[in-house]
Amino acid sequence: MGERLFGMETELAVSGRRGTEVIAPGHLVGQLAAVARRTLKSLSSANNRLYLGNGGVFYVDCGDHPEYATPECVTPAEAVSHLRAGERMVERLARVAGEELAADSVMVSRTNVDYHAITTWGCHESYLGHRPVSAYADWLIPHLVSRIVFTGSGGIDPRSPGIRFSLSPRVAFIHFAATSDSTSNRGIYHLRDESLSAAYSRIHILAGDNACSQRATWLKIGTTALVVALADARLRRYDWIKLASPVTALHGFARDRNHRSKVLLRGGAEAMMTAVEIQRHLLARVEACAGGTSMPGWAAEVCREWKRALDLAESPAVEQAHVFDWPLKFALFRREVALRGFTPETVAAWTNALERLLQPKTPALGWVLPPARVDAAEIDTLRARGVVKQADTDEAERFLAEHGLSWQGLDAFIALRRQLCATDIRFGEINTGIFDLLDRQGLVPDQRVVSDGQIATAATDPPTGTRAAARAHWVRKLANRNDRYICDWSGILGKGVRLALDDPFATRGQWVRQRRERGVADVFELLRVRL
Repeated sequence: MGERLFGMETELAVSGRRGTEVIAPGHLVGQLAAVARRTLKSLSSANNRLYLGNGGVFYVDCGDHPEYATPECVTPAEAVSHLRAGERMVERLARVAGEELAADSVMVSRTNVDYHAITTWGCHESYLGHRPVSAYADWLIPHLVSRIVFTGSGGIDPRSPGIRFSLSPRVAFIHFAATSDSTSNRGIYHLRDESLSAAYSRIHILAGDNACSQRATWLKIGTTALVVALADARLRRYDWIKLASPVTALHGFARDRNHRSKVLLRGGAEAMMTAVEIQRHLLARVEACAGGTSMPGWAAEVCREWKRALDLAESPAVEQAHVFDWPLKFALFRREVALRGFTPETVAAWTNALERLLQPKTPALGWVLPPARVDAAEIDTLRARGVVKQADTDEAERFLAEHGLSWQGLDAFIALRRQLCATDIRFGEINTGIFDLLDRQGLVPDQRVVSDGQIATAATDPPTGTRAAARAHWVRKLANRNDRYICDWSGILGKGVRLALDDPFATRGQWVRQRRERGVADVFELLRVRL
């Protein structure tokens, strides 16, 4: 029971330019995928995913973005090492694809929001569970809502036409406590039961951010796995927290970088807690069992670092510590705001004025003007068409005047907003971005939990304690024999034989003969035609 298994899937943004031309994302990602098929030692799956020699998986997901899934890991450090190795692999593939397309520049970013298209990427997590997926919802939702105090990537609220800092801009796309949808009606907790092993369930978490900080990612995996372990132990839940409105709590915590806002708990009008208080409550319950047989051997270490993270989150020093993404990004934003002649007060005034002016009369219809298109000329056009009333514009101007501002300064404010959005994207660029530059210069040392050597090893070698070791071994031996073999998480299928890897903890697989059925023959014929 004490063994835990988990992995991550990182959704990455890719863009490229050729002179003044923006290369179509689908074209660039398609070329990237072609480079991957040509250069990586791999076996394909029936749905065109590439299973790699280090146990990981590369594929192009819906929305034309590359995605890398780590192999099954048993320690948080393994998971972080394999995640970083996968990101670096995709960045290398993108550079080769860019050269083949004669691109002047190509960028791969572990970002979370496209502020122009108002779409989102993320870093999904999967945890092995011993109970049905639905049984974990009450256990995990309070943790997922409040853990953003150390896992949040930082940014600005993409739904606002102004500038509202958010610990996690991705939460703007989450509107349900629990849902089985993964692309549109996103929930804090994902109910889809898509098991990768007959004997276990797969708890698939969609609410996580892509973080640059290794420590944030390590804590995200470690703390969440321990909450899952607590649920698997079936301990009494008489004092387990339940939130009155999880979505409201999540959105409120994302807006509060000082961690002072309290949310209502279910079952009592007086019971309210901050995000950090919720986290401390969960930590105490895990600590009480950390040395037991239901917990993994690394539980005590994670609990120590969990407590340190919460102490730091409540301290003013968090904004200078540069351990997690959101405080560092906020410091960069604050510097940019000052350089452009704004203050927190003038930013708040402009934001309030624009939200009042462009707030939809019917919320379901969205903003009168998409946030990415807001500027003086667009508002003048809407006013001429009668979409924005002159009286509303006059009221906005009076509000600005009360704060010593005038409507003529709108475009300067919008330029600031666009610069902050660009900074957010550049922050997470792999290898060439702001965070990675600071890391190479040794300016964010406390965020590191694994070495470059561990990441390099993860690029070629699978974890040794899971079926990824057996799968990767045979992928390397059979690499690119896609005319004869197809692969998935639980085994490799050949013509008349199968490598059975149904046990996720099995480090050796056994080839078994099986009758070749028509469906299998069809799969191989499809693969032959595709290749």
